[in-house]
Amino acid sequence: MGLIANAHDQKRSLGQELWYLVPLFANPKYLLDEYNFNLINEYHYVKEYNIPLGRTLNETDAIKLDHFTIIKNELASVIKHEQEKNGRPKS
Repeated sequence: MGLIANAHDQKRSLGQELWYLVPLFANPKYLLDEYNFNLINEYHYVKEYNIPLGRTLNETDAIKLDHFTIIKNELASVIKHEQEKNGRPKS
């Protein structure tokens, strides 16, 4: 996956590149484990129910913040891609 990360097309996010290319050479179920799915679920719970990640910013896990930022950016990229694919204007 490192080669994809270093050579991905700037028109698509890294997540989109992985979505399209990984199935060509690997079974994606072996790349994502339960931790990844739990992290995505936790992101949705935090966003949907306004649950804080920590009492203060200083007490919040920095790695989890990074993961949540990646998930947020990839979801925004998916929405933008779907809008462009369906002929809706870019926002």
